[in-house]
Amino acid sequence: MKKAERINDMILFLANRNSFNLKELIERYQISKSTALRDIQSLEEIGLPIYSELGRYGKYQLLDTRIVAPGLFTEDEIYALYFALLTLKGYRSTPFTIESSTLELKYSQVLPEKLRQELQLMREIVSLEQVNHSNTSQYLKEIVQGILHEKVFNVRYDKNKKV
Repeated sequence: MKKAERINDMILFLANRNSFNLKELIERYQISKSTALRDIQSLEEIGLPIYSELGRYGKYQLLDTRIVAPGLFTEDEIYALYFALLTLKGYRSTPFTIESSTLELKYSQVLPEKLRQELQLMREIVSLEQVNHSNTSQYLKEIVQGILHEKVFNVRYDKNKKV
């Protein structure tokens, strides 16, 4: 397995873990201790938030930042995410507590320069007609969170203030 493939697989392997140790990487990828240490250094360099705990039962901890590594997306997926991001601008309320302009700025900052330039060119050339959705929902965030946590809701719909 090439190093780039191994690093990408490690990112996926570590995505749902809070900690790991060298032995796990050595056994999983059939690599030497020095290669495992270099791979951990590579993971840190690309932004994976890792810190080590020293001692007999030492291990590597991952900070729970829920950062998605941009290296895991193809160019087509990056373009698709960008256009999905543009559609958010048409909504007055979303279940998120962040503005779409902030998302767009962060999104462009983590992209490779070539893709950033291509998205900027698209922004200048392609214009999307946006239909502003005038309806707002003060409970949208709670509904989405409830779905994720399998909560049960009782919903009453009032049409023209009639029950």
